[in-house]
Amino acid sequence: MNLSFSHSLKLYKEVALDIGAAFGYLAGHGTYFQTYEHSTGDYTGPGYNGFHDGMVKAGITVPITKALTIHPRIEYWFPLSGKAKKSMGYDAAGEKISYNPDGYLACNIVAGINITYAF
Repeated sequence: MNLSFSHSLKLYKEVALDIGAAFGYLAGHGTYFQTYEHSTGDYTGPGYNGFHDGMVKAGITVPITKALTIHPRIEYWFPLSGKAKKSMGYDAAGEKISYNPDGYLACNIVAGINITYAF
């Protein structure tokens, strides 16, 4: 489940500041969502349920023409709970072993530019 919010604030003419946030809860059922257990060395623990990931973002919408718009943006993703960022140590290759079956969730910054051409 994911809950997200966004809002645009006009800065100048058609240029807008876009801000937003999102929060996710993962409710896993079935064997795929089992958590890592040291005693078995595998994902055989209880099903993973918990607040999982959060995100805040900001961007600017800049119309170049009536048909062409650019939208640079930056997002910050982060774990929402101890379960989401929990690590069970390291494997032989030096990679973190994640408690949750979807992998270790670290804090990340993502940036990019969307270019839209409407015709």
